[in-house]
Amino acid sequence: MRKAVIAVSRGGLETSLKIKGFLDCDVYVLSKYSGQDGVKPISTGLREFVGDVFQNYREIIMVMSCGIAVRSIAPYIKSKLSDPAVVVLDEKGNHVISLLSGHLG
Repeated sequence: MRKAVIAVSRGGLETSLKIKGFLDCDVYVLSKYSGQDGVKPISTGLREFVGDVFQNYREIIMVMSCGIAVRSIAPYIKSKLSDPAVVVLDEKGNHVISLLSGHLG
């Protein structure tokens, strides 16, 4: 399964890189924080970018506030039969919330 990790802050990028050490995943970050090897920039608006990620990944880890995550995925949620799994972590990686399980998709 393809996995994406998305961060919107410098601290989120640090946590994303730790995740990448454990999982085979693609790491995306706002372009102003990109520049490290293996990190891909988000070159569009976050909501538009998440729409593309929803189509191309089965597991999405969002390192950001839950509010930002919910607002960015809301337009793309269709069905538990097809939506990817989505979890949200705070930027330090201390707390995790499952937003969409992806268990049937």
